[in-house]
Amino acid sequence: MKTKSTLVAIMFFVCTNLSVTANAQAVNVQDSLALVDLYNSTDGPNWEHKTNWLNGPVSTWFGITVADSRVTVINLPFNKVTGSIPPAIGNLVNLTYLSLGLNHLTGSIPAEIGNLVNLTYLSLEANQLTGSIPAEIGNLVNLTYLSFWANHLTGFIPPEIGNLVNLTGLNLSGNQLSSVPSEIGNLVNLTSLGLSYNQLGSIPPQIGNLVNLTSLYLTHNRLTFDGLEMVAQKFPFAQYSPQANIPLHQNSNSLFVSAGGTLSNNTYNWYKLGNPNPTTIDGDSVFHPSSNGKYYAAVTNSICTLLTLNTDTIDYDATLPVTLINLKALQQGGIVKVNWSSLTETNMERYEVQRSVNANVFSSIGSIAAKGNCTTQQNYSFNDLKPLNGNNYYRLKANDKDGNITCSKIVLVNISGDKTFTIVYPVPAKDILHIQTNGSASFSLINQAGKILLTTNISGNGSMNVGGLASGLYYLKNNSTGVVQKVVITK
Repeated sequence: MKTKSTLVAIMFFVCTNLSVTANAQAVNVQDSLALVDLYNSTDGPNWEHKTNWLNGPVSTWFGITVADSRVTVINLPFNKVTGSIPPAIGNLVNLTYLSLGLNHLTGSIPAEIGNLVNLTYLSLEANQLTGSIPAEIGNLVNLTYLSFWANHLTGFIPPEIGNLVNLTGLNLSGNQLSSVPSEIGNLVNLTSLGLSYNQLGSIPPQIGNLVNLTSLYLTHNRLTFDGLEMVAQKFPFAQYSPQANIPLHQNSNSLFVSAGGTLSNNTYNWYKLGNPNPTTIDGDSVFHPSSNGKYYAAVTNSICTLLTLNTDTIDYDATLPVTLINLKALQQGGIVKVNWSSLTETNMERYEVQRSVNANVFSSIGSIAAKGNCTTQQNYSFNDLKPLNGNNYYRLKANDKDGNITCSKIVLVNISGDKTFTIVYPVPAKDILHIQTNGSASFSLINQAGKILLTTNISGNGSMNVGGLASGLYYLKNNSTGVVQKVVITK
């Protein structure tokens, strides 16, 4: 009732004021009501500064600028603005400047903000906003500065961000964003880009298009040397250290880690807890410990010299509770079937099937109970009912009843948009690279200089002998579809 009375009073005030007050600038009623909605939705009575709000002419309200009867500026940072941004904000279509940063805003960013097509400056930084960045943000093509820094935004950065070609400053640091679209490469006028303190697992190569950058912040994500090599070469001023720990895996009697980048550029320092002297290996991500214990690795890169990627610590036990063989992933129609076998099991509890888009960060998509104790071969199968378009990396996480964990090797299924797929294993490969596809296709293995090293025709199942190739990163191209995927070879 109080809100309704306030709205009626404001409408009466605005209409009367516009008709009888010669010295006060006339203000569009829609704009006035949108401001009232903002005031009521964000606890206006308790704002730090609220001079003349709901009392004097709109043009005299604190933080408001009016031009030609329309509200053009809302400038209310650090003002104890609390609550949610109302959808009515989208009615202020003549706004050029909106600053609500350093407040206590909660809830999501309303899609209606995309109506403010005249905005050149938008700051909602240092609030507690949640949800995703609305795709409608791509409508604000006149923006030169955009900051959502220090909120709790999640999900991917929408590809529509690439429409904002006039941006010179973009700050999305301090959220929980998971991916960056390739369209960010359209923002060629950017001079400053902040993406630190998120959950980013990769950086698209199109970021190299941003030739006017003078500052780039990528710290405190989940990035590896894959992508950061290009960043370090293209933008020597970029800040990209530190990053989150990367997983460490055990496969039989060896440990391995996927640090990304060009394998020959990487140096792997392997540590056993209690021993300060590492075992150093150049260009090879596989390590064979000489004794049981807790191990971790620190990986450096000759191009990304500012970053050391540290791994998780793993409890290595050469006497494994399970011996796994024949891990394969096969697409059957719209699903991917993951098959594996165990030769022996000791006190085993379950197998978790995990999937990743980058062979670095894995998530469990299901589990199957183990037989427990056996010395004869046991066969298992799991169906991934919703595989991703593109790369699907699979591995097993074997759990025994004492809480010990063993991770398998990694296998890859690549599913393209036209439902063709390519399965490549093992990852990494050593001597033989196995390739499976639905149908017949020509495949080429290409080095980083773009030279075709091997080509073979495959119908269903086939392989390439890569035993004569040096350790490093290569590219496998399906010459029929044009799909390219990365292949790591290690010796």
